[in-house]
Amino acid sequence: NKPSTRCILLAGAELSQSMQGLWNMIRQKRQAGAKLIVIDPRETIPAREADIWLQVKPATDTALLMGMINVIIEEELYDREFVEKWCYGFDGLKERAANYTPEKVADITWVPAEKIREAARMYATNRPAVKFHGLGLEHQSNSVISGIQAVNILSAITGNVDACGGDVLTGPCPDFIPHETIEADDSLPEEQVNKQ
Repeated sequence: NKPSTRCILLAGAELSQSMQGLWNMIRQKRQAGAKLIVIDPRETIPAREADIWLQVKPATDTALLMGMINVIIEEELYDREFVEKWCYGFDGLKERAANYTPEKVADITWVPAEKIREAARMYATNRPAVKFHGLGLEHQSNSVISGIQAVNILSAITGNVDACGGDVLTGPCPDFIPHETIEADDSLPEEQVNKQ
């Protein structure tokens, strides 16, 4: 009996428009009882259907995610065993996250502090959880790398990495052709490379 996803976090991903098949699967999980948390400034279809919609000020997603990390650490909702075995730098993360109290994050993001706490608790206590991030997180901020790191840290400290029903690591796919191979830059004549 495999564990089923119990919580889904969408960060800057409007899957009902961009990945309809995945959105349909999320709706099926919702009907089976999974929770849905949506981080998006816009009132999208997923935002309307979410258990918690975090209507974040544009480009402040990283602060919001750090606020959630703060709550999970402060309330000891993290997966201690997973963190001790697999997570490097947790003490540094704890120190850094202490600067992102829900009240401070509320001022930055426009999301009420209690809603930040509620979302963090929902994500951390409904395992396994899975997260999806999209262009809203990846392209709309000055702290893009930090945002992607923060959403992955959430997954790691809650023990949802490579967990059935969580964020599964699939590894290399023998049928996948990398972007660099398709471009074949190393095969181009020098005059063509110079035109680039």
